[in-house]
Amino acid sequence: MKLTVDRKELRNALSTVRRAANINSSLPVLAAVFVQAGVGKVKLTATDLECTITQAVEARVDQEGAVVLPVELFARVAAALPGEQVGIETDESGGKLHVLSGSSHYGLPLLLGEEFPHLPVVEATTTFTAVERELKKALKSVVFATSSQTIWPKYCGVRFQVLKGSVSFTATDRHVLADTCLKGFTTGDGVEVSGPSEPLLDLIACLDSDTEEPVEVGIGTNLIRFSTADTTVISRLIDGDYPN
Repeated sequence: MKLTVDRKELRNALSTVRRAANINSSLPVLAAVFVQAGVGKVKLTATDLECTITQAVEARVDQEGAVVLPVELFARVAAALPGEQVGIETDESGGKLHVLSGSSHYGLPLLLGEEFPHLPVVEATTTFTAVERELKKALKSVVFATSSQTIWPKYCGVRFQVLKGSVSFTATDRHVLADTCLKGFTTGDGVEVSGPSEPLLDLIACLDSDTEEPVEVGIGTNLIRFSTADTTVISRLIDGDYPN
């Protein structure tokens, strides 16, 4: 693998995906980032098995490939780089990732790629599209009302109720109730699901308050996917019906 990428874009992408990593996990791959270089771009992915975040960044890719390495280490190195451009390449043995920028050169240890979890695939039966800034505003207006008491998992998330032409968002901790609605394009049957608050907070942090770009949302049997042009957030859904 060999590529060149803008330092600021790399730092921002690492900052985005590290939200999904479990830094305290006893499994190194859950505190890692999967780096995949393809035609014209590099994708970074992290997951804690409950939430998966992928960020794509434009890059000049001279040699395609994929590696896995500790996300915190990579993020610290990226933050310390002096140049505007960053060169990234694996050595001949495939045991290290070399990161070069300006006068700096780092050799980062790699993890076994086959141990990284398989990326989830959402077979969406219901979809809706929302404007990015409006979706962020809607989620922020309700997620604060979710419960932090994990003994009541159904109250630890936001209910999505998708109807023809609209989506409502509801959250409650049994003391405070928050509710809002967005108009948008929907497909598939009407559905009601609940997404856990932590991945939704990660999503809110990824969304731009000033962007009118569309966010495509797909809901499957036990997963929900939020996709912008460059970012994808996938979360498991909360089992069971949302309390009335």
